[in-house]
Amino acid sequence: MAYVGNTERLCQAIVGHNLEEVRKWLSLEGSDPNTRDYAGRTPLQLACMTSTPEIVQCLVDHGARMIARMADGQTALHLAAARGNAEIVRILLTKSEQNEAEEDSKKERKVSASSAASKQNERDEASDEDDESEDDESEGDESDAVMVGDDGTASCATSFVKVGRDGSELTGIYSDDDEGEPDVYDVNVVSWDSHASPLHLAILNGHVDIVEMLVSSFGADVLLPVKLLEESSNSPRAAILTLVLALQLPLEEAKTMTKKLLQLGASPAQADVKGHTPLHYLAASGYSDLLDI
Repeated sequence: MAYVGNTERLCQAIVGHNLEEVRKWLSLEGSDPNTRDYAGRTPLQLACMTSTPEIVQCLVDHGARMIARMADGQTALHLAAARGNAEIVRILLTKSEQNEAEEDSKKERKVSASSAASKQNERDEASDEDDESEDDESEGDESDAVMVGDDGTASCATSFVKVGRDGSELTGIYSDDDEGEPDVYDVNVVSWDSHASPLHLAILNGHVDIVEMLVSSFGADVLLPVKLLEESSNSPRAAILTLVLALQLPLEEAKTMTKKLLQLGASPAQADVKGHTPLHYLAASGYSDLLDI
């Protein structure tokens, strides 16, 4: 398989856990941390699958897009949660929170600048009205009146444009260099193919610590089911509840995961689209020990 440019060097360094080589590659002129490999994976996605938290942090610090999707719709967060590396999950979501704070700050500055421009426009309009009133009250020959009126109008128009409508003057206030959507996670983001969230993947892979982190520290919805959709109408045809996902684990792991999910707010009374609760599925699973839990 062929790589684009010298991306192969970066990918080999990522898989080989060679942080220094990753840094060297990223320092090269024209290096792009979002160039995909032959399988369509970004360097960050590859790192979340195979590499170290230090390399993930390095890529994120150099502008690797976290919300980029794989062919099946998984993001780097899905991959990290499925793998069960708590430090990588924390790096991604902490950076996402920082990006979100920066976006909020940009919006606040934009609103503040817009408000200031609007107030200035109001002052200019009020000044324009005062000038017109003075012109109406003044008496003189027709040519003098016309000259005063023309000068006043031109002057006001120039002032108005400079303050409120001159794009070049406002560019510095409103500038936003982000391309596309902000690089901010919805912690409940689901993949396109399986419709699973990072939390769902952490449950299925038995990563109790990841489940607790996603819910307790970053607000993942412990009641969010995996929704299976009709292809024709895109309407839900079935749903898999989080407590039901835990039944896919070996018994002892299922016990531990079920306890944790219940502690975090999962409900045994929650029903899917067919009206079945986790207790229905538990009764059919053979995991009778979970009934006491």
